[in-house]
Amino acid sequence: MHDRDRQVAGLVLGALAALAGVVLARRLRERPRPTDVELLETLRRRLRAGLEVPGNTIELAIADGVVELSGEVDTPELGDELVRRARAVPGVVRVENLLVLPEAPVR
Repeated sequence: MHDRDRQVAGLVLGALAALAGVVLARRLRERPRPTDVELLETLRRRLRAGLEVPGNTIELAIADGVVELSGEVDTPELGDELVRRARAVPGVVRVENLLVLPEAPVR
């Protein structure tokens, strides 16, 4: 091996070691994704905090971090707020919004 080849190999190995260190440090900082049960508990608390939402009007289903919100909300703004709060929970992958508004009475 020539001196130049050794220098290049040394630079490449140094760059790979630095990259591996960055990846390892990032993985150590990241928390493992919460389980669906943990997410459900967190969502139940956060979705109702400070909002007037009757306990039995909103259904939550979670599978692999995908949250499905269903049930009836009084206003579109309340539905939007619930979706926004669900999306903000760490570990939530996606939110499926199946919330509906109450049907208007027939006149």
